[in-house]
Amino acid sequence: MEANWDQNSKCVFESDGYHVKEGTDWHGCKEFSNIYQNVTLTVNMRILSGLSGGLFFRVSTDVFGEYRGYLFEITSAGKYRISLFPQRISATITPLKNWTFSPALRQGYVAGNTLQVIAQGNSLSLYANGVFLVQLADSTYTTGLIAFFATTDGLKQADVVYGNLKVYPIA
Repeated sequence: MEANWDQNSKCVFESDGYHVKEGTDWHGCKEFSNIYQNVTLTVNMRILSGLSGGLFFRVSTDVFGEYRGYLFEITSAGKYRISLFPQRISATITPLKNWTFSPALRQGYVAGNTLQVIAQGNSLSLYANGVFLVQLADSTYTTGLIAFFATTDGLKQADVVYGNLKVYPIA
């Protein structure tokens, strides 16, 4: 499985999982061999440091490595948002659901959270730790890769670890 994921100084497999690290802004690490359309995704994650982490889905990248797709992002303070990433990341990121507190999210650094996305047609259902958060309708992106995300708080390097990824294509 490791061969299909980005592996560099910011995307690192370690004994406790797959780490996404970033020192100054945000970074995504993607699995580049499988494109999904209708899918259920589940992943365990822990924010060890930084501002937020999350799951990109229906993602593609251009020749410059710029991401476009959806991002399900959480903070260590128990907030989540769902965003639409444009073709160029320098453009405005559009929240489909802006930052919202949820008691379903475990707070604090190193607290584990399980994120789940069910993307079927234009319906996007999002869960945290088995608790339903929100269902959205958007048809901007219909297929793509999956990737993991980390963003720094501006003070020290972000380090978010991911593990136990489960992917179930929906017929």
